[in-house]
Amino acid sequence: AYYAALRGTDTDFAEISAAYVDVEKAHATDDVPLEAKAITRFHELVAQASHNVVILHLFRVMKPLLIQNVQLNLEMLYQRSSAPERVGQHRKHLLECIVSGKPQDARVACEQHLAYLEETLLDIRREQSRLQRSLRRLQSKPSRSKS
Repeated sequence: AYYAALRGTDTDFAEISAAYVDVEKAHATDDVPLEAKAITRFHELVAQASHNVVILHLFRVMKPLLIQNVQLNLEMLYQRSSAPERVGQHRKHLLECIVSGKPQDARVACEQHLAYLEETLLDIRREQSRLQRSLRRLQSKPSRSKS
């Protein structure tokens, strides 16, 4: 994000902005695989705007894995009603920082977005783990019946 804001051209910014609109449209359809592809495309265009051939090459090599990972993360995030809106706000702020050519702000926005995702997904996994443990305890208790 930093280098996209620093090195991006008007054409790059227009493509990133269009990809952001595609993410919003995909989100409105409730089609998680479509949304995952749109989000990955948005990030690919950010990588492309960095004009760093190595980063772009790595991104494109890993793209199928990234799409799959984004989809799994979206499925988990949709378990929290506030998470998709919050992630959308982060992405919009990131877009604004990049297209306005503010590299330091883009870096901070990216870091905040990633920290939120990591924290939220970790919380969801902890909740799932607690629920599974509770279910196992309930299943392992012998039923008490009066004779």
